[in-house]
This record gives sequence, C-alpha cells and structure tokens, in this order.
Amino acid sequence: MEVGSIITCPSTGGIQRVIQVHERGNQPVYRVKMNDGSSCVVAGDHLWKYSEAWKKSGAQWKVADTVSLMEMLEQGKRPMLPVTEPVSFTRSYRYPEGAMPMDPYLLGLFLGDGSFRTYAPTFTTADQELFDFIVSVYGDDVKFSGGNPCWGMRIADGGGTKAKLEKMGLWKCSSHTKFIPEEYKVASEDVRLAILQGLMDTDGFVDGNGRCEYSTVSRTLAKDVKWLVDSLGGRGTIRKGSYKKDGQHIEMSMGYGVHIQIVNKERLFRLTRKKQRATNKPFNGGYSEVKRRIVSIRYIGKKECRCITVDHIDGLYLTNGFIVTHNSDALLMAALQYVDVPFYAALIVRSTYKDLSLPDAIMSRSKEWLMNSDAHWSEQEKTWTFPSGAKLVFGHLDGPNDHYQYQSAAFQFIGIDEASQLRWNQIMYLFSRVRKTDKVISVPLRVRLASNPGGTSHDQIKERYIDSKTRKEDTIFIPAWLEDNPYLDQESYDDMLNQLDHVTRKQLREGNWDVTLEGNLFQRHWFNFVGACPVQARKLRWWDLAATDPKVEKGKGWADYTVGIKMSMNKDGLVCIEDIVRERLSPLDVEKLIVQTAELDGRDTDIWMEQEPGSSGKANVDRYRRLLAGFTFHSERPTGGKSEYARPFSAYAEAGNVSILRGLQHIMAFLAELDEFPIGSHDDMVDATSKAFSKLTASKKKAGVW
Repeated sequence: MEVGSIITCPSTGGIQRVIQVHERGNQPVYRVKMNDGSSCVVAGDHLWKYSEAWKKSGAQWKVADTVSLMEMLEQGKRPMLPVTEPVSFTRSYRYPEGAMPMDPYLLGLFLGDGSFRTYAPTFTTADQELFDFIVSVYGDDVKFSGGNPCWGMRIADGGGTKAKLEKMGLWKCSSHTKFIPEEYKVASEDVRLAILQGLMDTDGFVDGNGRCEYSTVSRTLAKDVKWLVDSLGGRGTIRKGSYKKDGQHIEMSMGYGVHIQIVNKERLFRLTRKKQRATNKPFNGGYSEVKRRIVSIRYIGKKECRCITVDHIDGLYLTNGFIVTHNSDALLMAALQYVDVPFYAALIVRSTYKDLSLPDAIMSRSKEWLMNSDAHWSEQEKTWTFPSGAKLVFGHLDGPNDHYQYQSAAFQFIGIDEASQLRWNQIMYLFSRVRKTDKVISVPLRVRLASNPGGTSHDQIKERYIDSKTRKEDTIFIPAWLEDNPYLDQESYDDMLNQLDHVTRKQLREGNWDVTLEGNLFQRHWFNFVGACPVQARKLRWWDLAATDPKVEKGKGWADYTVGIKMSMNKDGLVCIEDIVRERLSPLDVEKLIVQTAELDGRDTDIWMEQEPGSSGKANVDRYRRLLAGFTFHSERPTGGKSEYARPFSAYAEAGNVSILRGLQHIMAFLAELDEFPIGSHDDMVDATSKAFSKLTASKKKAGVW
C-alpha cells in the first residue's frame, strides 16, 4: 500500500485513492471480531464509523477509535458498523469480462444441484422452471433419467460443459469440495449476483418471513457464498448445519448454512416460488438496516503499524472480509503525528473561521477525537496543548494581513485546507513559518495543501504543484475525479453541479485544473482591433500599483503586477485602448517607470492613480504628485467593488464602442483576464481599464457632451 494505490470505497462500491501513508511504528494492536465471524487486526487509535442502533430512524453515525469501542463493549453497549455498497472490482484473473467459461447463473445451478464425478455432468431438479431452463440451454444434448416430480438430466459432451468445468478445476469435485472459481468472485456485480441466484435457486432457502439461507456440505463453497453476499452489500454468516429433533437443534457433523441479510432479498432468486416468498419481506420489516455488530475486541500484542488516508469525503475504506473501516483524516492525522514530541507545533488553516468551525469541519473533528484525552483545548486561542507541551493551532486567513499574526512563529507542520481560496502571498508566507527550532530537531518539516481548482490562487497552485512541466521535483500531486471520489448521493451532486457554469462544473466534478475560466461580463469578440487610435481624443492613463515587492517575494514563486492602462475617447464617444504597461518591479523602479511613461505619453494625457486606504496610501499619492509635477495628476479612493466598475465598461464594449490598438504588448494576457473576469485569479488590467473608462465618461458628462 502506497500513495496512489487504488482501493475500494464502501460508500459507493467504486474506487478511491490512497493519498497518504503514515508509518506508526510499533503499536498495541487489537483483534476486532464481528457477529458474522469476520475479524481484522488494527491499532488502538484506529478509527471506525459506528452506530448503536439497528433501526434507521435511530441510527446516528459517529466516529470512534478501537479502544473507545472496546470500552463501550465492556459497558454492555452494542456498536455496529455499516456494510459496503456492492463492490466494483477492477482486478481480473484469467478471463476478461464477458468471456467467462460458463454462464454464471448456469454455473450456480451446477454447483448447487449438479454432479461432476461421472463420465458426464448431470443435473437433478424437481422444479419445472429449472428443468425448462436446462433444456433451453442444451436442447438435444440433454439425456433424461427419472421424471416428474424429479428429473435427472445428463449433459452430453457435445454441450462442452465437461471441458468448461475441467478448465475451471471443478471436474471431479465432490459435494464436499465444490467451490466458486476466483474469476467469478471478482467479476462484475451482475456476474456475482447471477451465480448467487443459481446457488440460491437450487440449495437456497427462504421461509415465509423472508429469512434466507444457503446450505452446503462444502466449507469452501460456504465461505465463497459468504464472499458473494458480503461483496454485494449484504451480510453472510456461516453456521454449522443443524436439524430439529424433539424441539431441539442438533448440529450436524458435516454441513454449513450461510444466513443471508441483504436489502431487496428478492434479487437473490430467479425461481418464481422463492422470489415471491422473498418479495415484500424486507429485512426486519424495513425498519432496520443491514449492519455488522462488533462482538469482541481483544488485545493481542504489539506490531508495526501504518495508517492510510483516502481521498473520499467520508474517509471510509474496506479491509479484509469487506469490513468497513475509517481512514485517518489527512490533515488532522498528519498534524497529530508528532504530538508526543516536546515543543512540536502544528498549524491547520482555512480561509475563514466559519469554514474551520462547521459541524463536520476539521476543528470540530479534532474535538471528537481529543476532547476526552489528556490534551487541553483553549477556545480563546483555538489551540490543543498536549502533555508533552506540543501544540496544534487552528487558524484562518480572512483578511489581507492576517498572516502576520504568525510572524514570530515556528511550526514543524502546516496544513492548508482549500488552499486555492487563500491569497497566494499568504500561502507563501506560511511556508516561511515551517522551520525547526533548537528544541525540535528530530521532527521532519512538512506542508500539506488540499484544494479544488478555481479560486484566488488557482494559477499559482497549478504552476507550482499541478503542472508536471513547472512543479517542483519533490512535489506529489494526487488528482481526483468525481468517478474516483463521488459523494454519497451522486445523482443529487450531479444535479447541483449542473446548475453551475460549465467551468466550475468541470473543476468540481473532474478536478480539472486546465479548463479556461470564462466570466460573465466580457467576451473578447466584442472588441475591435485597429491599426491606429483617433488623434483628436481625450486621453488618460490609470495606474494600479502592485501590493507586493518582487524582491521581497523573490524565490516564493509569485509577485503582483504594476499595471498602467492608457485609454482615449473621441468626440463620437468611441473608446480606444492605446497602451498596456504590466511589470513586476521594486517600488523605486515603479516610480521610475511611471515618470518615464508620463514623459512618453505627453502632457495631454491625464494620470490617475488608485489611493490605498490609510495614511500610507495618502503619503504614496502625495509622493507621486510631487514626482509628476507639470502633469495632470489625480488620485481616487475606490468606493465600489471591481465588478461595479466593470459593468458600465462591459456594456459599452458589448455595443461595439471599444477598440484595441493592434500589436500591443501583453494583449493576450489582457484578453485572458477579460475572459475570466470576475472569477479569474488576475484582474488588475481589467480593473484599471474599467476605472480609466469611468473617468473618461465622467469628464464627458461633466463637459455636457452627453
């Protein structure tokens, strides 16, 4: 088992991927035994999804570790586990799907009431339906002995059945040694159900209350039938065969019964009389669910252990015997891995406190795990403190400066949930907080990001972690699609996705990082490309200054752009985008760029600049006012959102009133921003253009032109 391994998802029956493997070292382990005889060996802190009620109405699913469940048993409680949905195996043995040696239903019939020990296979039945079925398959190859009410049917070698049974290793098997060939056990759900139907139509039993059981003298066949039932989402329990004498059950020396509990029991049969008896007899009247009950948990010593994390939302996977068990929570388990080390510190962040504190979110999960432990929770500081002195901190980065609260901190683990929703400069800042101290030397430094496509930092995350051409060599990226990682109600989830735009739908459904974003305000075909802009026109340039210094951000993979858009409008109201400046420069070099650009534009071009809030923003524009003495310079503090500024410009462009000078530098990036706005990761050029347009139109209105 390693990162990327494919295992079964019990919530869907499909596949899921292992996204983390945690080596746990030598741990106390326990054997957990179920009421159907199945068992598995797990560590004491291994997690389980359990309920304490059979009834659907009272079933509240919870998560607890092995030791907690053992304590519940000691208190007389009855923890129960869910069963899997029908499993879709991806493994094939000798035969591809559809190329099995024998029809699965027919094979089930022969395993039940067939004989393979004479010179030709025979089948015996007292059911007219089964008699008719065999005749329909073999026709003239059927030789009869006996008659109604019981027919003996010998299959001539022309039917090829003997050769098929030999190929599967079943020829010459007695009643005590029959088995289901492996390739049928891991075939599709339809194949497994068909062979089970053949077995149940022959040696299966259903009483007037809908109780179903399969009988055989072959222990191997009994175990194989249980395998089929368990793999199809039911529960099979093997019991020694018995019979009643004087009101008492007498156990047989040979013989096994497989008691079957499964939803929609009628699907176990094709034979009419049995199917009718099972129909309308749901499990326990329909009030209860099919579950496994834990009957014992026993300490068996210490062993080397490892935990896995899977990529499905509910964290469940199957262990041996189709037992549904729980994985570790990826970020939480990784964060808690070294809490026994003094002075170890871990941080888990999300974009907002609300996201962090939802009922099923990771901070709430930590309380389920740790509230009854020796760890201490501080609600004020949102921190777990462990007996060793180690700490697990939960944080959020809601505001643009929230990352500075960790300025003097040192963490050995940082987990960032829904990373693309955070500002990239804040993510990169957190990387600088992952470091060792003199007191924590042995603990490895780790960062884990979990994210869907889209969001503020989509492009940066894609470049650094997703794209195989640009991502770092030591980066592991594990993709997931809806088919790999479906929610429990896939149909409802699809309905929800179909209400979204096609880009967001591809991002959430397929985990698609390459799909091009398209906003709802601009279409690039609205813009005209011209060889020259009108000479007689009012002109201005709007500057949007970068919020970060590339020198400070050097080595972190990203920095903001300084953008300057030059726009003109003639007397007829036609707008032309004449120039685009887009650079990553230090504050000093930005000053030089703006002064130089003003000289090139000429004094007939007004200069506008956005003023950031606060005294520092005012001081900044005052400095530029001095630097641009002799030019017409204005500053403005925006009063609305970017979309609010963009809508008038969008409508003007849609009417065909906006042109772009052909051959401009950065034109492709500008068009890409137009496509994405307002949901793209960059919007500086569109924002500067919209604000330049607002100033040109405002001056026209003021002058009484319209």
